[in-house]
Amino acid sequence: MSDCSIEGCSEPIKVKSRGWCNKHYKRWRAYGTPEGRASRTARFWERVNKSAPNGCWEWTGQTNNGYGRLSWGPRMDYAHRIAFRLVNGSIPHAFEIDHICHNTICVNPSHLRLANRSENQQNMRGPNRNTTTGVRGVSYIKSRGVYQCHGSINGKSVGLGYFTTLDAATEFIAEWRRENYPFSDMDKVA
Repeated sequence: MSDCSIEGCSEPIKVKSRGWCNKHYKRWRAYGTPEGRASRTARFWERVNKSAPNGCWEWTGQTNNGYGRLSWGPRMDYAHRIAFRLVNGSIPHAFEIDHICHNTICVNPSHLRLANRSENQQNMRGPNRNTTTGVRGVSYIKSRGVYQCHGSINGKSVGLGYFTTLDAATEFIAEWRRENYPFSDMDKVA
């Protein structure tokens, strides 16, 4: 009887096993390859679509609240955080990972950056879902017939003034964000 055809293996060949020993044959049956299960990192990148628009690498696995999620070691974690750690190392305490591209399923490390909570909030894509005007940082006060601008600095809400037109309020809040939200990409002027 001859040895397994896998390099470095000297176990005897199993009958009708493609020239492999019992161990390698079982791995092939279970995982599709005689070498066995791919590494955790390889399995992670297998779930990534690198041909998405805008250079995003989109997570194709499980999602939760719009973010890629998976079991990583002893617990569940976000796919974008895992991608960042695989390329850049650990994430310092009290830091988040900001999606520069605003695509929450993107795991392209070049679209991710370290940010504290305040910086991550600065780079929001647009208005929150319960806006009355459709403009981030501008609400309409029906009883007074005016638009109010408001922002947030270090987690504290700040009233920024009242305007009679939505256009004036929109222009003001965009300029305010350019000055006060250096992490925000939405109002940057080319």
